[in-house]
Parts: sequence; structure tokens; C-alpha cells
Amino acid sequence: MWLGTLCPDAVEVFDWYVQRKPDHTAGLLSETFLDARTQLDVAPETVGKLIRRSLHLDSKLDEETIDALLDMALPPSAKSSESQPGDPSRL
Repeated sequence: MWLGTLCPDAVEVFDWYVQRKPDHTAGLLSETFLDARTQLDVAPETVGKLIRRSLHLDSKLDEETIDALLDMALPPSAKSSESQPGDPSRL
């Protein structure tokens, strides 16, 4: 299954949430991954790529902040086995 990106409005809400409740970001992402897996049968790695790509395209946060946040908050199952931090192929 191929997913494009999140709509810009969803990214804007995510930015708002991260800036106001940074300590809840991991929980929000965990719920997103669980729902995607149980309700849509989408693999965590696919969701991780979708979120990373979407944030890099539409987030007001800088790229280093996005990568650091996702590297810390995404579950291991959502991280691409082929990509490493700083690797442009992970977008």
C-alpha cells in the first residue's frame, strides 16, 4: 500500500500539538501507529515514512527538529531498516 502525505492542515495541528504538549508527542504517535495498524492494516514503517515525509514538506519546524523528534518518538517498528539519520533516501 502506498500512501502519499498527510494534508497540510493535519501537519499544522501536529506542529501546534508538539509545541504546546511536547511531553505527549510520543503518546500521540503511538496511538496513530496503533490505529493505522489495527484499523487500516498499514505497517508501522509505512506510517513512519508518511509522517516524516509530510512533516518535512509542510511543517513549520526545522528539519533537524523534525528528525530529532521522530528519531526519539517513533517506535522501532516504524523506523526504516534501510535508512539512517541524515540519509536523504529516507524521505
